[in-house]
Amino acid sequence: MRETHRQPNLQPFRDDPDCWLVASIEDYDLENDTARPGPIFSERVISPPAPPDITSAADALAVILNDRGRVDVDHIVELLHRDAEAVIAKLGEAIFRDPADGAWQTSDAYLSGPMRRRRSRRR
Repeated sequence: MRETHRQPNLQPFRDDPDCWLVASIEDYDLENDTARPGPIFSERVISPPAPPDITSAADALAVILNDRGRVDVDHIVELLHRDAEAVIAKLGEAIFRDPADGAWQTSDAYLSGPMRRRRSRRR
């Protein structure tokens, strides 16, 4: 039994991002001219993302920024199984503590914007 995926004319639908989900709902057998439900109905066809490989403080910072969108030193400490001072020292100038609110920020976020105002707050 030869099994293929039929390619109907999908040209009008190619702009629709869900077009391929609809096209994957059946497996079509050309020899017998029959169709049966595709694997999307019976098994996992998309795997969950693999857990990140965290080997350094910079890796942990990247994962935290991706997951939470902000610097979370406590969570980085949990991921690396180290104390907070060691993590902060390892990250160096990649993060800064904002003296206005005490929150940690990436160097890109902290060093952008009105620096004169920030410098006067630090004094």
